[in-house]
Amino acid sequence: MKRKWEFLLVGALLSTLLVVSILSSLEDAPTYDEPLYMVSGYYYLESGEFLLNLEHPPLAKAIAATPLLFMDVRRPGVKPMDTGYQFDFSHRFLYAINHRPQGMLQVSRMAMTLLLLITALLLYWWARSMFGWREALLALFFLLFSPVMVGYGRLATLDLAAALGVLAALAAYYNYLRWPSGKRLLAASVLFGLAQLVKFTCLILIPIIFLIVLVEAFRSPRGSRIIWLRKEMAGALLMMLVGFLMVALIYGMLVNTMDPAFREELIRVSFPDDQAWVSRLLSLHRISPPLAWYLAGMVKTARYLNQNWITYFHGNFYEGGVWFFFPVSFALKNPLAFLLLLLIGMIFFFRGPLRREEVFLLVPLVLIAISSFLVRAQLGIRYLLPLFPPLFLAVSRGLIHFLRGESWKRTRYFLVATLLFYIIFSFAWAFPHYISYMNEITGGPAERSRYLVDADLDWGQDLKRLAQYFEEREAVRPAVHYFGGGEVSYYIPDAIYWDYDYGRPKGWFAVSATIKEYSYLRERKGQPSYRWLEDYQPEKVIGSSIYVYYFP
Repeated sequence: MKRKWEFLLVGALLSTLLVVSILSSLEDAPTYDEPLYMVSGYYYLESGEFLLNLEHPPLAKAIAATPLLFMDVRRPGVKPMDTGYQFDFSHRFLYAINHRPQGMLQVSRMAMTLLLLITALLLYWWARSMFGWREALLALFFLLFSPVMVGYGRLATLDLAAALGVLAALAAYYNYLRWPSGKRLLAASVLFGLAQLVKFTCLILIPIIFLIVLVEAFRSPRGSRIIWLRKEMAGALLMMLVGFLMVALIYGMLVNTMDPAFREELIRVSFPDDQAWVSRLLSLHRISPPLAWYLAGMVKTARYLNQNWITYFHGNFYEGGVWFFFPVSFALKNPLAFLLLLLIGMIFFFRGPLRREEVFLLVPLVLIAISSFLVRAQLGIRYLLPLFPPLFLAVSRGLIHFLRGESWKRTRYFLVATLLFYIIFSFAWAFPHYISYMNEITGGPAERSRYLVDADLDWGQDLKRLAQYFEEREAVRPAVHYFGGGEVSYYIPDAIYWDYDYGRPKGWFAVSATIKEYSYLRERKGQPSYRWLEDYQPEKVIGSSIYVYYFP
């Protein structure tokens, strides 16, 4: 393909991605985590202090909050720790102090949409440098028409930034191994460090890179394997050392400005029930406050992920999680046509001896997939976002091999073209409900909560649409039991807060799918649930995530 037409096509695809991401998010209310991340990032930038949301590194939150610096935003007069619960602080910031959450949310989402575009462009560039323009365009196509990548990538959360961090570090390290130089190693070190400043999930880059080095050493000529292994292992260690020095520098900028006594008090507050960790962190804090802060966040995240979570799937509850959650979530939240192309692509991906390009795709795919089986906090497919870019690349590579087959050539092209068209159709049909998207296996929007809830279906995104529905019907004092990051009193000023114990309301009643399904757990303790709603048909299901009833 001529470069001119290639650039025009890439530009058209990226422009489509930008427009779809913006338009599909305009009517979405704040999802559960967005207020906290926006407000945390703004607090870091405005005050220069790392006081809020210690369990995640600051970079992605700061990026999401950067547009807020150019708005007339007021900050509460108290520090986050003084208000107790960090979600309360962020909601107070958005709704009680500034009174315009939707506008602030939209500009923060624009910042993350920019990261989504950068992810798409980087995926295209890396695919083209490894394989060629065909694989690059196909990988870009898969990202553009992925309900998962678009649905979560346009939100002011950390998952897309983690996917970009992993992709960028891998691409830079690939470039270094392909054309070794000090500048390329420095670039890989910087991108590795930036990834660690996004989310602790990106620590998976450490085993990924070490395993790539081992596999590459095994692929090298037998006589030089040890020499190559020592050299590249040293390079990988140096890259990580420089990357973590960057982390220490950024943490130092945000931590050293705070009063030491206040820092120690915040450590105690963060671990109220674990004096052993408080003692360790305080000892480390006296030596290196930035390192203590980083380790405190890591420990909080590990404890959070390894709680005794209860996973919901298909009407059943699994204490401590269930091994098949992420594979099933992946199978339900991707178009059936993509799943078939995935099968074909992975079958034809393995052709001939294993090349460096295949190693750089297979190793992260395998390790990210394995790590998903070890996580107890099974809160949605968004945790797997770093897996998608290398997966799109691997599938694209395999499909190009498939299309180059000599037999049944027209049939192959017809099959792939039909499935690609069906992906476009599925994506367009789902607009703008990409968070709650599930394929035809689930039986339709009203049935999806039987399979998955929480961030896979109901993250609070449909509160604004619920308000519009009630406004159109002139509903008076509707009862609402809502799950998400929105504030019901802001969107529906005359709404009545409802709870499990209140019984059946009179008039309009709306309940989030997550609350409705998880209410059945309360029956184990003899507490009221919403099972009585099974005797009634909802008047409307808003975006698959909020059930609306009317009781005369």
